[in-house]
Amino acid sequence: MEYFGMDLLVLAVVFTVASIPMGAFAYGFSSISTPLLLLAGYTNRQFAPLLNFIELWQNPLLLYVNRRSITAKALGQALPISLGIVPGTLVGALLLKSADPSLLRLATFLVLAPLVLAQAAGIRRPLGDWRLLAPLGFPIGVLYGVTTISGPPLAMILNNNGLVKGEFRTAMAVIRTVESTATFISYLTLGVFKPAVVYLAALVAPVIVASMIIGQVVARMARPEDFRRLTMSFDAWMIGYGLMGALGHWLPFALIVIADLILLRYYITVQRPRIIKGENSPI
Repeated sequence: MEYFGMDLLVLAVVFTVASIPMGAFAYGFSSISTPLLLLAGYTNRQFAPLLNFIELWQNPLLLYVNRRSITAKALGQALPISLGIVPGTLVGALLLKSADPSLLRLATFLVLAPLVLAQAAGIRRPLGDWRLLAPLGFPIGVLYGVTTISGPPLAMILNNNGLVKGEFRTAMAVIRTVESTATFISYLTLGVFKPAVVYLAALVAPVIVASMIIGQVVARMARPEDFRRLTMSFDAWMIGYGLMGALGHWLPFALIVIADLILLRYYITVQRPRIIKGENSPI
């Protein structure tokens, strides 16, 4: 059944898949939902307000769940990034409103592909001075305003700066609460947000909450890094497939699949044994 041009069954399936890693790691909802919804034929302009409105309550909920991990270290990373993100979301919202939907679709896939593959590679380079974090927040805010995606770059920054487990999830929830609120205000101001989104979000909310709970359970039962790495492979393959459709050629899909398989082999043979031995701290 369609509501406001979007099929409810498609949304339920997509949000189920996307909410499980969201419950486990406090990010991944938009970075999985966006390529899947683009593949389903929707445009950024159609679904970005819906994803943003869902994250408007989803992120504070995750912050409450992880409230015991609120530390000075976590806030020291989250707040400077948030300062840069706020103006970036306004620029992103302006692009969402004015840019050609087909170009946004292609640009989204082109931006996501290297971000997901870089995260899959397990880059570990601390960024050092906290004053560098605010400038980094601005392009992340632009990306979120256009696509409601910020998880991959944020995960790399926070992971590389030494945040692990509860602190990582808390910092991520703080940043994404700020960015989702700032983006919602920008969408309202620019007329991107439509009241009908509230009704649609209410219909899919039970599926999202249930899947987030499943994600919390999975995160406790499985090795977090294994589950996260599997999610990234799925995301990378979907992005590659989307690029193939957007460019009309199979080569981007083949290159991304080959790159991911190489990185997956490296993870299984090199990174995973180090994690098990305690040399790396998984999220």
